[in-house]
Amino acid sequence: MILTIGGIDYPCAPFNGFYMGSEIASRNLADERRYNLLPTIAHVIGNSPSNSSLLWKDQALTTLNEAVLYSFNRDGISMVDHHTASNQYMDFARIEQSHGRTPAGDWSWIVPPQASSACPVFHLKMENRTEVPNFYTNRIADGNELCLYHDQEEHSKWWFRWTTWKRRYRRWMKSKI
Repeated sequence: MILTIGGIDYPCAPFNGFYMGSEIASRNLADERRYNLLPTIAHVIGNSPSNSSLLWKDQALTTLNEAVLYSFNRDGISMVDHHTASNQYMDFARIEQSHGRTPAGDWSWIVPPQASSACPVFHLKMENRTEVPNFYTNRIADGNELCLYHDQEEHSKWWFRWTTWKRRYRRWMKSKI
């Protein structure tokens, strides 16, 4: 990952990230295009994937999430579940808003793949902005998006002062004619 700050790229900057339990279980292990373990889990817990009711997938998915969290916990590795991560993001959003900032986020990445509507982030409006400083993988793929956004400039005090000055100046110019 390359870190960009003030137009300068730092290709060897430290990066920190973590996996969430549901990302491993629901996205990686359960996805039909990846490991597709739901039918296997369903058989193990006594459900039949051939059942016309698709709730076997929900039960298998919950079991798989529980197994992932259990296995990491058993080995002494911290792993956060999707409900805890959702609450942590809500705390972060409240702190940002209390300081007058709007948190950015990609809804499809913040909202967990399982029990989405049971998590408070499901109902949170998000704006997917790419702000700087930020990390990117390469300049061609996503580095060009790392430019300053001026969409909030209209709301700033400087913009307000500038438009007020322009309006007064135009009125003054009209009065001279």
